Amino acid sequence: MGLTSPSTAAAPRVGYELPELTGETATAAARQSVDRRPLYFGREDRPLFGWLHRPAEGATGALGLVICNPFGNEAISTHRTIRQMADAAARAGIAALRFDYDGTGNSAGHDLDPSASPRGWRA
Repeated sequence: MGLTSPSTAAAPRVGYELPELTGETATAAARQSVDRRPLYFGREDRPLFGWLHRPAEGATGALGLVICNPFGNEAISTHRTIRQMADAAARAGIAALRFDYDGTGNSAGHDLDPSASPRGWRA
């Protein structure tokens, strides 16, 4: 099962930076809703779990963002920040995917399973 690429309409240029939001602009941006969808993808026998963040209006460009979690305690410490970053990208019109590595979080496997190590990630 693969992910389909979003529409190429109104794609931001490479290196696009999210604008600083202050005052009323920040309040209005915070109210914009984001479409968050849980999904499984990858190998059928060991699917990865992720969240796809898209603009609620559904209009996205050709640019997408894949957010890779850190490991261990850092993954726990940054969970909220990473979710907020994915939401901010979606509000800016950039679809974002954050996911759990094999053997971690809600993805298949166990972190002590040898195939869940980086060596087991090779195709």
